[in-house]
Order: sequence, then structure tokens, then C-alpha cells
Amino acid sequence: MAVLAVGLDGTVLSVALPTLSKALKASESDLQWFTSIYLLVLAASMLPVGILGDRYGKKKVLLISLAFFGLGSAASGYSTSVWEFMAARVLMGIAGPGSS
Repeated sequence: MAVLAVGLDGTVLSVALPTLSKALKASESDLQWFTSIYLLVLAASMLPVGILGDRYGKKKVLLISLAFFGLGSAASGYSTSVWEFMAARVLMGIAGPGSS
């Protein structure tokens, strides 16, 4: 279930890009960053989150990561600017490795 949440995120974002462009008045560059910033942070946080899982327990890190991923997802849904949306995507990217 946790991997589904992280994997489904990319699909949902791809479908929502035209709507986000209008709602947030985002440029083409902003739309590219919406996807890229998540993937960059996700890749960068893989190793540190894995170490936390080894140290404190995988189940605990999984649950905390899912909570933060949910918060980031809710924050991105309620964001009113490009920067708010990107900050929410960063939070989701940090939480992603612990969820998968």
C-alpha cells in the first residue's frame, strides 16, 4: 500500500499539470520543477532514510514517512502559489523513501 501511494503520486501529478498551470499561474519551467523537485529530493533522501530505518526500525520509519507524505500531499492540494506547491513536493520527496 505504501509503495502504491508513492508510485501513484507521479501519475496523479501528470494528469493534474494542466489544472495546476491555470490554478497556480505556473510557467512551463514551474511545471517541470513540480515533477523534478520531488524526484531529486526523493533520490537524495534514499540513503539517509534507509539508515534511519535500520537504526530506529523500519515499521516506525514507514509510519512516520506515510504521515509526512500525507501532510505533504494535503499541503500540495491546498497550496495557493507555486512556491507553496514546491515546498509540499519537497516534503513528499523526503518522506517518499521511508514509504517505499
